[in-house]
Amino acid sequence: MALVRRRSQYTVYRVKHPGSASSTSRTFTRKELCDTTRYTEGLFALSCGSRAEVDEMVKTAIAAGGRHAVDPQDHGFMYGWSFYDLDGHHWEVLWTDPKAVAS
Repeated sequence: MALVRRRSQYTVYRVKHPGSASSTSRTFTRKELCDTTRYTEGLFALSCGSRAEVDEMVKTAIAAGGRHAVDPQDHGFMYGWSFYDLDGHHWEVLWTDPKAVAS
């Protein structure tokens, strides 16, 4: 699954892989691919421009078939939420208050 932002909208592209891991994905690494239902193969983080954008991205991913990973976390200066994509990869989506970074 890929999320692409276009004019404040997110388009979800589903990529189907034959079996648990595509023959194409095996050409990107010499290492064994893991079972993403049991292990974290990759953890990706995306930074958004606002809390609302974090919510929009996670809700879009869930609506497209992703699964909730961790409940939203509000630390005041930073807000994040996460999901698992269709391949079981963990995506952290976060926003940090620019005033906190400038301090």
